[in-house]
Amino acid sequence: MVKLRFVLSLGMTLVLLFSSCNLIRSSPPVESDTLPTEDPLPAQQTLVALAVQQTQAAAGPLVPVFTFTPSLTSTITLTPTPEVPRVTVSQATNCRTGPGEPYDIVGVLPVGTPADIVGKNAYGDTWIIKLPSNPSVTCWLWGHWGTVEGDIGGLTVFTPPPTPTPSGNFTYGYAGFGVGPGY
Repeated sequence: MVKLRFVLSLGMTLVLLFSSCNLIRSSPPVESDTLPTEDPLPAQQTLVALAVQQTQAAAGPLVPVFTFTPSLTSTITLTPTPEVPRVTVSQATNCRTGPGEPYDIVGVLPVGTPADIVGKNAYGDTWIIKLPSNPSVTCWLWGHWGTVEGDIGGLTVFTPPPTPTPSGNFTYGYAGFGVGPGY
């Protein structure tokens, strides 16, 4: 019941305000040689604005106020796959002229240093890489400590080179030289 009275009184107030605007607006004509010193329209607009503000203040929670609050949404970060597959190692690993210990060491791949992969062995446990310290050198890296990034499907499969011929590690000499049965 109270709300109904409030709405009716609000409606009547607005009707009176708008009807009084028309009464003030219809002022007697002004002679052409005298100009009005004050325009009545701004005063009417001020009264209407005040009435609207008072009505809104009196209405309180009856008038919903919506405030747009922008929120940040997370964006997807794409990590590009390198065009050339790369390998990093978790322990410093020797890089050799072939797969395994019989081959000579040509360099060492340090921990966390990425190296470009140019091939692999038939078993897929050894990578042929460009040595980062000297990219003109390719060598064989045991993949046990390695983490690969990129597509390795198109890599060339290399056949290991022949193992190096071991050199003899012995010496010989004469203890003495002589003729006869005691020698």
